[in-house]
Amino acid sequence: MLMKIWKPTLIWSLLFWATIPIAYQTIFWNRFYPNVQVAGISLGGKTQVQALELLKKVEGPKVTLISENPKVEIPLEKLKIHYDTEKTIQEAFTVGRTGNLKTKSLQKLKALSEKINIPLSFTTEGDIGRYIAQAEESINIPPTEPTISVENNEAIVNKGKDGAETDKELLIKSINKNIAFVKSEPIVIPIKITKAELSDQEAELIRERAQKLIKKAIKVTFEYQALSYNTNDLIALLAPEGFKEERVGVVVADIAKSVNRPPQDARLVFEEGKVREFTPGKDGVETIQNELKTAFKAGIENLIVTDEQSQKIEVPAKRTKPQVATGDVNTLGIKELIGRGTSRFAGSIASRIHNIELAASRINGLLIKPGENFSFNDALGDVSAYTGYQQAYVIQGGKTVLGDGGGVCQVSSTLFRAGLNAGLPLLERRAHSYRVGYYEQDSKPGLDATVYSGTADLKIKNDTLGHILIQSIFNRKTATLVFELYGTSDGRVATITTPRIWDVVPAPPPLYQEDPSIAPGTKKQIDYAASGAKAAFDYKVTKNGEVLQNRTFYSNYRPWQAIYLVAPGTPTQ
Repeated sequence: MLMKIWKPTLIWSLLFWATIPIAYQTIFWNRFYPNVQVAGISLGGKTQVQALELLKKVEGPKVTLISENPKVEIPLEKLKIHYDTEKTIQEAFTVGRTGNLKTKSLQKLKALSEKINIPLSFTTEGDIGRYIAQAEESINIPPTEPTISVENNEAIVNKGKDGAETDKELLIKSINKNIAFVKSEPIVIPIKITKAELSDQEAELIRERAQKLIKKAIKVTFEYQALSYNTNDLIALLAPEGFKEERVGVVVADIAKSVNRPPQDARLVFEEGKVREFTPGKDGVETIQNELKTAFKAGIENLIVTDEQSQKIEVPAKRTKPQVATGDVNTLGIKELIGRGTSRFAGSIASRIHNIELAASRINGLLIKPGENFSFNDALGDVSAYTGYQQAYVIQGGKTVLGDGGGVCQVSSTLFRAGLNAGLPLLERRAHSYRVGYYEQDSKPGLDATVYSGTADLKIKNDTLGHILIQSIFNRKTATLVFELYGTSDGRVATITTPRIWDVVPAPPPLYQEDPSIAPGTKKQIDYAASGAKAAFDYKVTKNGEVLQNRTFYSNYRPWQAIYLVAPGTPTQ
């Protein structure tokens, strides 16, 4: 009996629920589904024509940008907003009518229980970006980056200051939303804080790290190049617990620029017995920047945690061989680099730099034949104003005076170092009478060689089986002079000990020399105080177990006073 009653009831129930979707679809056949809105305006049950009439009455909102700190109020009254009501109605009408059966059914059910608010499509004639830029003028504050300085050997940290800027992306979204939904309430300009200021703890941590770098340095070397980074350079890279990676990257990129080069094919041109054009075959070089960056940071960390005063880093690089090697372009035995000497002349006056460049150019390209004794003075020739030299300060008669060719000894000292490095016999060399600061910029005392026609010369013997080509490289920007000697390596190895220094004598009081070109009441320093000392280094050259050279070079430098030029009659005390 129960079964007979239950079956008809089930059938009628199924028929009832089946008719609901049909009735729902019939009622809203050409009308918006319930709860569909455009900018808060209800369109449920309305036709598209009715909706169009409603939306035509919509006017653009009065949108204002505001900020309390600082006080900013910017009305967007000139945007000239145009609503595309027909496009918006088409979009709203698709609710419950697009997609697959499941998607459409879900949208219809959603429209029965909650509001579906569609934004108005619009365009503007005005430039929203102009109003945002106007807001930025008042709001944007650039951050002040933390800085570290050294005063009286103490690291001082300025903690910096946070910056502020308009969140443009979020602001544009807010403006568009207000316009699309016809909202006239003010928009609070969103602001992003740009973090820069260090906390007290961070500032102390970075100060401690910086303090341990005072009077310390890193030297980056590659071939004859050497770049020095002192305390100020290093502390600028520090972060509280590490490094400012971007700044370290800039340093490494700059090093790479000075090191990188493409492969260089060899070229050699003779004219009248002299090499007028010489390009040695050189490997192409590409700095391995990630390895250099790691090594640079490790070098700084090592200076922080140890008592070492300096770190030396060799630039890691990939090399590419040239297509034409040096030995392929001549029959003189000039095949490879056999020796190199370098010196620096930072701080030299213009005339001294001119003389260094000129003298180096006249030695450049000379050949030393096998068994020949090379004389620097003979090779250089006359040094005077007639041959292009300018006046620079020289030592003459126990005084520092202006003389033609001041700076030529920079050239002879550099060539002396190249001859030592090549393991050649040095037949004649004389040290300067006092220590010259230029020759100690990248070396200890004792590796200089003075020349003066008739009294002092530098002589080098070519005891190899091939010719030796002298090549000079002058770099005004880095204040560096390099001599490279090319020939045929016979396996010899030169060893030069670090110069020993003893009997150091303090410099005497300053010397004042009258000069009518100096204005009264002023003085001009032309020489600097240098302590006297004795220096020596050992020079040993071996080849296949045989000792070719074994000698000691001595230098005896007398103390030298600072020298000032003053106007005649100027008191010197």
